[in-house]
Amino acid sequence: GKPIIATNVIPGAVEIVKKCGCGLIVSPRNPRELSRALDFILRENAKFMGYRGRKYIEEKLDWKIIAKKIEMIYDEILSKGSPS
Repeated sequence: GKPIIATNVIPGAVEIVKKCGCGLIVSPRNPRELSRALDFILRENAKFMGYRGRKYIEEKLDWKIIAKKIEMIYDEILSKGSPS
């Protein structure tokens, strides 16, 4: 439930931050940008960012949800039968 500060070094993190608005993205190796991002989060009390991130993870990336999606894919494949 905390805001994320990410760089474009980790594409998956950036994608999630952009998709759900759960944090800020800064340039790699840029202490000034990182400092501004930290200052913003602390000054603005950006709890809403953390809340959005937690909600996104719980709704989209929870292991129970992922397992159910994988199970559905397996069921679909198995229902088609093996090729002749």
